[in-house]
Amino acid sequence: MIKLNKLISTMLCIVIFHLPIIASGDDCPKATPIFQDEIATCDGVILQEAKVKKYLNLNADTKALQEKLSREQSMRKRKMEVCREKMEAADSRISELENPPWWKTAKFNRYLGFLGGVVVSVAALWAFQ
Repeated sequence: MIKLNKLISTMLCIVIFHLPIIASGDDCPKATPIFQDEIATCDGVILQEAKVKKYLNLNADTKALQEKLSREQSMRKRKMEVCREKMEAADSRISELENPPWWKTAKFNRYLGFLGGVVVSVAALWAFQ
């Protein structure tokens, strides 16, 4: 009789532990209205309908702001590329002005002017003889 009682209690424990007492999240519908004094059939968070609508509106606003942000970031990238190109052009112009070619230097022009003056003077003296 004692063995039979142990067997029955063991079987009952096994059956009780394997029965779903609380509904799992898979069994619950995504949205179920619950009214005051009503027992919830699923686990989860209960929100007021107005707050859910506000959350959905905020979610839509967030998506719009993310799109605006991505557009502004791409515009900023383009502006940065243009500025970088202008800076590179300015740097090359500055390096050209700091280190001009030899034929554009003041020293070369001075020697060229001196040599030109000597040539003209010699040519004038030769022409008057």
